[in-house]
Amino acid sequence: MTMDISNMYLNTPLKDFQYMRFHIDLIPEEVIEEYNLWDRVVKDGWLYCEIRMAIYGLKESGKLANIELQKVLAERGYYPCAFSQGLYKHESRPITFSLVVDVFGVKYIRKEDADHLEQTIKNSYPMKTDWTGEYYLGMTLTWDYNKIQNDRNVCLSMPGYVRNALIQFQHTYTKNTFAPSPYQAPVYGRKQQMAPNIDTPTFTDKQQKEFQKIVGKFLYYAWAIDNTMMHALNDLASQITTRTMKTEIAIECFLNYCATYPNAAIMYRATYMIIQCDVMRMQPT
Repeated sequence: MTMDISNMYLNTPLKDFQYMRFHIDLIPEEVIEEYNLWDRVVKDGWLYCEIRMAIYGLKESGKLANIELQKVLAERGYYPCAFSQGLYKHESRPITFSLVVDVFGVKYIRKEDADHLEQTIKNSYPMKTDWTGEYYLGMTLTWDYNKIQNDRNVCLSMPGYVRNALIQFQHTYTKNTFAPSPYQAPVYGRKQQMAPNIDTPTFTDKQQKEFQKIVGKFLYYAWAIDNTMMHALNDLASQITTRTMKTEIAIECFLNYCATYPNAAIMYRATYMIIQCDVMRMQPT
């Protein structure tokens, strides 16, 4: 099962209140009328407010929200594992879950233990629960547990992610591309393979920002699903600063590769391998 806390930051109180100033021109007219904000405007149209709860954009919000959540979990017996960051267990119940910001991926044996965790969170936060465990951190999890053949596997994918990204960047698919980076043919018979020098005009600031958006868009997808993209994304991230047409060619090749393989998936299979470790303690002489 998976669980997702709604508005975790906004439900975290601030120990030290913060203060913010903003201009009334930033607020929609209907909001101004609803809350009579003109009565609170000071000189030159400025509004001042006191922030008592964590909000998005406040640099300490993430840390404070995590501390508050850990307190809530600790009160009911849940604790983080010492050597696996983000992995939690219970003092007595056979339940384990991973925590990424405000999303839980839960492994349980008895439903009463899952109910206990769900109620623990519901007492302090609004939340949603997916008992099928089919969606986690933007990924679709397809579970296949065949009890007859005793096979257990799960397939991770992100259907439609690549297609939507290509539409967002208005990429025109030109040809099938089977590698994420441009191929550089070797010169046979030469001991040292020299990369060609490309002295061409640089692209504009707007193009540079667009290329950075492309790298950022596909980075999580590469981490989670298609790691064949990683080396190309690493190269692109460093090439963008050079601002040469070589980078534009590499971007075109990468997007064609994404269009050629838009629905990558990764499968994990359970095995019966048991890893054991024997520790020998020597007695002092």
